[in-house]
Amino acid sequence: MTSDNASMQINRTVHPLPASAIRQQLIQFEAALPPYKRRRPYETLSTWAKRIELDASLLTYLQTRYDDGNISPQRERAFTQQLDEYLLRTQKESNS
Repeated sequence: MTSDNASMQINRTVHPLPASAIRQQLIQFEAALPPYKRRRPYETLSTWAKRIELDASLLTYLQTRYDDGNISPQRERAFTQQLDEYLLRTQKESNS
């Protein structure tokens, strides 16, 4: 990791978490990933999701982030479950 990347990592962790639970979940999800699967500074959300083969529906996140939409508890649970399932698969792959 170069010093530029290190300072970027530090700056990203200094920001407080957003109020939205869905946005918090995505930030915490990314932090739980191995470094090579984390989002790169130049990647869009969709580019990052494709690169790591994340099959979670990002529409829920996007509506929360950009439309300030109200997300039903069912959609929030489904989004959380999709992220959790991806993390479990990633952990199993790294243990194999």
